Amino acid sequence: MKRVSLSSLTEFQKHSIAYSLRHALEEDFPDFVEEAKLPTSNGFPQMRWNFINRRLMECPSNYQILKLKRGPWEFLIFYDKSTNKTYSLMREITFRMHKSKTQPFHYLDILCARNEDVQTALFN
Repeated sequence: MKRVSLSSLTEFQKHSIAYSLRHALEEDFPDFVEEAKLPTSNGFPQMRWNFINRRLMECPSNYQILKLKRGPWEFLIFYDKSTNKTYSLMREITFRMHKSKTQPFHYLDILCARNEDVQTALFN
């Protein structure tokens, strides 16, 4: 088995992800918050993902992007046609929580099973 890291992504793929994150978190979401003039910030950590996901969907890429749902949470899965690998983005704290298995079965387990020739940090 081989370990996959960001080095397995092309420079274009890395740039597309970084561009999407930067614009969603530094422009789109703050603009929305300022325009809405909301009195509270309930749910903002989760709400940011809507802006991140929109930017990721708009990026030109070699990915087939699927929108999936697990309970009330909707998320994107990226399928790289050239490498036959699947990817997902999540916060590091979420990854660590599932790595330690404090939560039962998670979609991350399915991704790891799908990428069967890849040994991820989840199983180390």
